[in-house]
Amino acid sequence: MIAVYKYYVIITNLMINNKAISPIIATVLLITLAVVVGTLILKFGNEYLKQLSPPADCSQVNFEAGIYLESNGDLTLEVSNIGNIKIDSFTIKIKDENENTDLKEIPISVAPSESIRQIPQFTISENSDITIIPHIKNTQDKIVQCPEEFGKPIFIR
Repeated sequence: MIAVYKYYVIITNLMINNKAISPIIATVLLITLAVVVGTLILKFGNEYLKQLSPPADCSQVNFEAGIYLESNGDLTLEVSNIGNIKIDSFTIKIKDENENTDLKEIPISVAPSESIRQIPQFTISENSDITIIPHIKNTQDKIVQCPEEFGKPIFIR
């Protein structure tokens, strides 16, 4: 009987003090809501700010590129910057005979009037359509890819 009375007293105290738990639950819910809203704002705000980044002015970019088959069977990519803007890197777009497209980043920088040769770190079949697209810095000094129309088709020679 004493044990039942103890449980009755505990349950009664919980019911009487139920009002003290309510503000704690409300506080936890508000903090959780604030964290979720903050996370959503940061995620979508970051995407929005990326869209606001000014595009690069690629109208001054001028380069020549080719992939050459060396006598030992290796392929060599050669890029010559004949424009007056530094090209910071490239994307190579490879479309195979099944219309599958693969994008490869080439982290080579080519100053104006400079020519660079590099052995590609990927394989290219002879039937592939290959386009090389330059990346330059925009007005905020951020490296961005030029639109695809500034890319040039290259052929294995």
